Amino acid sequence: VGKVLRIQKVAKGGSLVLSDHERLMWKDIGELAESTSKDVAATAFIDHVMRNLLDSKHIDAGILVHVSKEFLEAVGGNIKSQRPPWRVDASKIDVLCEPAFLISDHSIIIGKG
Repeated sequence: VGKVLRIQKVAKGGSLVLSDHERLMWKDIGELAESTSKDVAATAFIDHVMRNLLDSKHIDAGILVHVSKEFLEAVGGNIKSQRPPWRVDASKIDVLCEPAFLISDHSIIIGKG
């Protein structure tokens, strides 16, 4: 199975990571309620909620890696022409968010034989 680097994007119009209702609902899980990015919120949800419901062998939270602002700017420039116009208009790579997640690429289907 290959790997994918999940990089944080930011909405061009600006939006909260969690709504007021979601922050109230998850207030007992501080790491989730106070998340500063959707990926951090997703990882906290996996670690604090899903791991309790499913066996760890079914969970892939990924590995946190730190990337530089220059790397993020280069990736943004390289992928812009490959993204659909509506996605380019909606968001961009957050070059100030240096944590990224290295996760398994579950979009690859490996057949038997």
